[in-house]
Amino acid sequence: MVSPELAEEEVDTLYRAALRERGDTILRIAATAKQTSLVHNLVKHFEKSDLELLNDEKNTAFCFATVSGVVAIAKVMYEKNNNLPTIQSSLEKTPLEMAILLRKRKMVEYLYPITPRKDLKPEEIRDVFLATIHADMYGANKDLITLLDNGKKNNIMHLAGEIAPPSRLTIVTGAALQMQRELLWFKVRN
Repeated sequence: MVSPELAEEEVDTLYRAALRERGDTILRIAATAKQTSLVHNLVKHFEKSDLELLNDEKNTAFCFATVSGVVAIAKVMYEKNNNLPTIQSSLEKTPLEMAILLRKRKMVEYLYPITPRKDLKPEEIRDVFLATIHADMYGANKDLITLLDNGKKNNIMHLAGEIAPPSRLTIVTGAALQMQRELLWFKVRN
């Protein structure tokens, strides 16, 4: 007869085992399939570090939860490992930016306060801001302008107001610059 401890250890191993050729685990598949109760039960058997494991495509189960848009799934994973919002996807996007780009408003509202902005690079802050505008989700984060900062008390407005590096300033000069400004003025006016 198998001891209960051994059986429990075998079950834990099976939960974390990679399935199929992409290196997916049952947790990733459950998150993608939006199986909230199954995810709750699986996460109990995982170690904190197991939730940071990447599949062959370099995505975590948390990335799949973000894409699914099911906040309860992301929440149970985050409660086990609060580092998950900082782990980028294979597309080099934070879960917050992925949720914005996919227009998962409820997920954005959940991820925004739990994503540590101090860990984001200025480029990531800018990308999140621009993605929010592009996805027409600015209203979901109306305080984004003042809250996203680069760790030096410079918010997105300060970053936008910084002068471009000299290499960027010399790209369009003289008459071409004047023509570009006139075209922009004409577009805005019409």
